[in-house]
Amino acid sequence: MHNKKTSKKPAKKAYIVSLVIFILISSGFVYYLYRNSYRGAEITQEENVPTINLEPPTEVEQQAGDEQKKEIIERDENISIPNTAKVVIVDASQYDSKVEVRAFAANVISDGTCVITFTKGAASIQKEVAAFADASSSPCISLTVPRSEFTSNGEWSVTVVYNSATIRGSSTTTLEIN
Repeated sequence: MHNKKTSKKPAKKAYIVSLVIFILISSGFVYYLYRNSYRGAEITQEENVPTINLEPPTEVEQQAGDEQKKEIIERDENISIPNTAKVVIVDASQYDSKVEVRAFAANVISDGTCVITFTKGAASIQKEVAAFADASSSPCISLTVPRSEFTSNGEWSVTVVYNSATIRGSSTTTLEIN
């Protein structure tokens, strides 16, 4: 007859030995990963830590800084203010019973005024709107004129003159009034 106690012991022993070996190997692998990632972090930290040199500049560094400063000053002195505003007429059109003009000074960043003049033969209409500096130009406030102010149909000349304290410019286009 077979003894039940003796047949389970070797299987139980093999299971426990296997479990202990598995735990030891797993622990060794986790320790290996931890040490390598920690050591890598130490190396990375040491390589990336910036150092600040608090010593006075060397003669070469001082000379390079002086030369750069001189170049910046010379460049700034050579920057000139344009002598004529480049006026761009974006739109001069009739929309039903209204005539609209939109324009801006392209090379100017300064508040000013825009005088818009419509002419056809001896007939003339003149309006003035403000121009305000934005990030890259000086747009004129859009002008809307009732169609009824125009005395006749046909082609009208539209001139936009931009004026500021330091610069002036103009542009002309045509407009068809119906």
